[in-house]
Amino acid sequence: MEKPWYVRQINMPACFGDDEDLKAVSEITPRRQFSAGQIIYGIGDNADGLYIIKEGQVTLSAFSLDGKEKILEILHENDIFGEMFLDEEHRGYQQARAITGVLVCIMTRRAFLELCRRKPQAVMDFMGVFMKRLRELQKEVEDFAFSTARERFIKLLSKLCDEYETTKQPDPQTCIVQFSQDELANLLGLTRERVNALVQEFKGRGFVQSHYGYITVNRAQLKHYLQ
Repeated sequence: MEKPWYVRQINMPACFGDDEDLKAVSEITPRRQFSAGQIIYGIGDNADGLYIIKEGQVTLSAFSLDGKEKILEILHENDIFGEMFLDEEHRGYQQARAITGVLVCIMTRRAFLELCRRKPQAVMDFMGVFMKRLRELQKEVEDFAFSTARERFIKLLSKLCDEYETTKQPDPQTCIVQFSQDELANLLGLTRERVNALVQEFKGRGFVQSHYGYITVNRAQLKHYLQ
């Protein structure tokens, strides 16, 4: 099954492919740490750099006029975000928030241009990353247009479980999805009430259990349902 748009790995451009390149980038990109729940940048902030995740997880969100959050992406180690940094007049239309403790490298416009001067292939590599993101946005539109809430919910559970190795789970047969029902609703563009109804439906089918702040999924039962 294809990875859904809201749980994706953009990953590092190929220009960072060897130790020499990584060392060169590290020398011109400062590092910053953020605690779980801390805002990395907010809506309306200047686009001051390209962020490269070295450790942790980050959500990118947009907000409606009435303040309702919509989680657009969940990003992981070696993903990049903040790609509008090359536009000096750009003001952010997204919020980036640390889910866990996060360590990022921040590449400024000047540092990026220096990288391109050293290695012109970097321009094409970054274009490839940004084109992939554009394709993911197109996939997002398709998901909302053609997939039911139930299909999107199951697809999300499946891929969130795939994000974690079974060896890291207390019970290899059980996946712990570390998102509340509110957060799942924000990911799926649904109301909390609709997500709760879906949780209860699949709880009745025997492969989802609801807990405070997270849910658990029986991998075998989920796999059987998907078949």
